[in-house]
Amino acid sequence: MSIPTRFQATADNDIYYDVASHYYIDGDVLSTGDINVLMVDTDTDKYYKVTENYNIPIEPYDSEAW
Repeated sequence: MSIPTRFQATADNDIYYDVASHYYIDGDVLSTGDINVLMVDTDTDKYYKVTENYNIPIEPYDSEAW
């Protein structure tokens, strides 16, 4: 599987959703000390990035915001 260029260009440690049903987990554990975890709520069909203190909803990637 190849990663679209718009996702490769970021140096973030994050999870992205491209609105076409693909989720991209971008991160470097050795550099950041963080492991990106994607949680799925099967009752609501919603996706979340799990952090130590929060479950953050994954929103569609907005290329205009970059």
